[in-house]
Amino acid sequence: MPMDDTQQWWNRRRLRYNGLAIAIGFLCFVAWVVLGMTLPPPPEVGAELTLITLPLMAIGVTMYLAVANVAYRLGARMERRARPADVPRFRARLFAAGVALTVLPFVAVPVLTLAVWGYGRATAPAPAPCVMQLVNLVTGRVTCGGYE
Repeated sequence: MPMDDTQQWWNRRRLRYNGLAIAIGFLCFVAWVVLGMTLPPPPEVGAELTLITLPLMAIGVTMYLAVANVAYRLGARMERRARPADVPRFRARLFAAGVALTVLPFVAVPVLTLAVWGYGRATAPAPAPCVMQLVNLVTGRVTCGGYE
C-alpha cells in the first residue's frame, strides 16, 4: 500500500523527532544524576540515587520514549481527520506541539529536583504536598503521609 503525502511528511520527520527527544532526555537524565549527587535530598523527601534507582530511571525513560514514538503516529491521523485548509502551518504547529509535550516531562525532572532539593533550601518552607508527591513519583519512592 503506497504512502500518501501526509504519511510521508510525518515519516521524514520521525528521525529528527526521535533524535531531539533522545538527546534532551539523555541530557535531563544526566542533569538529574548530577543534581542528585551534588545536592543530597532534604530529609522530608527521603529519596536517594542508588544502583537500583539509576537503572530503573533509565528503563522508565526508554519506556517513555517508546510511548512517545507511538503517540507520534497520531500526527498523521490527526491531520487526516482535521483536513486543515493550511496544511503546512497545521503540520508545523502540530509537530512543534508534539515535540514540546514530549520534552516537557524530561525537562521537568531536573527543574523540580533543583527547585525542591536545592533552591532556597535553608530558608524556604517545606514544599507543598503536591510537589513532594511529584518528586516521590519521579524518584520512585512511595510515601503516604510521611510514612513508607
